[in-house]
Parts: sequence; C-alpha cells; structure tokens
Amino acid sequence: MGGKLKSERTRRQMYRLQEATKGMAPDTRGTASSAATVRLARKRLIDRFESCNRFFHQLRMVRLHNIAVGRTRVKTKMECQCSTPFGSCFAKKCDNKVISLEKIAANLFQSFVRSERQNSTNEQKIQNNQRCRRNSLDRSVRRSELPPLWYLDETPSHCQLPEEHRWKGERCMGPTHCSQVCCRGFTTRTDYRLQTCAPCRIRRCCHIACSRCLNATLQYYCI
Repeated sequence: MGGKLKSERTRRQMYRLQEATKGMAPDTRGTASSAATVRLARKRLIDRFESCNRFFHQLRMVRLHNIAVGRTRVKTKMECQCSTPFGSCFAKKCDNKVISLEKIAANLFQSFVRSERQNSTNEQKIQNNQRCRRNSLDRSVRRSELPPLWYLDETPSHCQLPEEHRWKGERCMGPTHCSQVCCRGFTTRTDYRLQTCAPCRIRRCCHIACSRCLNATLQYYCI
C-alpha cells in the first residue's frame, strides 16, 4: 500500500511539472524543467531511498555524493551576450540556459580527475542523526566549483589481467597513451602509404590524372 501511495505522489509531481511548463518558450521551458527535475530527483526518486535511514553504509554515502555532483553539473547557467553594436557592451541580454552536453562532460571529467578515495570499508556503518542528509550533501557540493568524485577502492591494474586481455600487439595513439595502456613498453614502426598529394586534373576528353606520393606515418604498438 505504501509503495502505491509513493508512486501516486510521484505521478502527481510529474503532472504538475508538465502543467507548469506548458506554453513557455523552449529555453524557459528547458530551464524550468531541469530545475524542477533536479528537485524531484533529490526529494523523491533517489535520495529518499538512499539516505533516509537510521544507519547506512559508506558505499551509499559515496553514491549520494557522486549523484549530488552530477546534479550540480546539469543545472542551468546564466549566459550573457552583448546587444549593442560596434563591439561595445553597454547593454547585455542574459538568459538562463541548460549547460551544453560537451560542457557537462568536460566538468564531469575534471571531477573524475580530481576524485578522492574515502578511507572506509563498505561494511562500516555511519549513524545518520539527521532526518535526511540530502540537503547537507548538496550544500557541501555547491561550495566547490568543481567538486571531486568519491570512490572506495582502487581500480586494479589491467596489467594484472591474463595476457590475452592486455594490449599486446595493439596500436596505441602516442607516447603518453602508450605509457598508460602498454604493460611492457611500446615500439614504433613506420608505415608507408600512397596518397593523393595534388588536385586531380581532367586531360583531354575523359581521362583524369592524379598525382600520387608516398606518405610516411610513425605508428606506435604495445610490446
């Protein structure tokens, strides 16, 4: 019975969201939808089931933190453009717009690069003295411009896998990439290919002549 009531509340929330965004301009509708969706996800769909317990594992705290980081990446951002001619910027036109997917991906990658390990085991339980910690989590994440992601265990090296699962004999993209994916170093090889090196010309009636030249390319391979 309780599950049916929760699902009914969620349906009502989504219906109100659709009604509130009817008749809006596309940019405004996207802004309102994204903001309302973030609030709905924080309140009903994710955090309520993860954090509103008396005791919960450290793994859940890590998941909640990473979810909060993701929410801050998709929120709207004020973008301004100069509306006066001749390069002057006496007047600006500002709109709240949803951040582009490329910007979201770049920000998430920066959070991934700065990720921090939490010195706790998955079995450790932390007492939750608050009714729900989603608000404190979101506030702590918002204080940092690019908050780091959290993780518990180090990812095992792919060089510990069986040899058939490694990059042995595979081509890599350069010294930096090769040093990351090759377990026993890498070697180089020069490949020669015939390529068109000048525009083709039409000669006489129906003959096309193209100049060809030999192009040398340095390739990198894992040992």
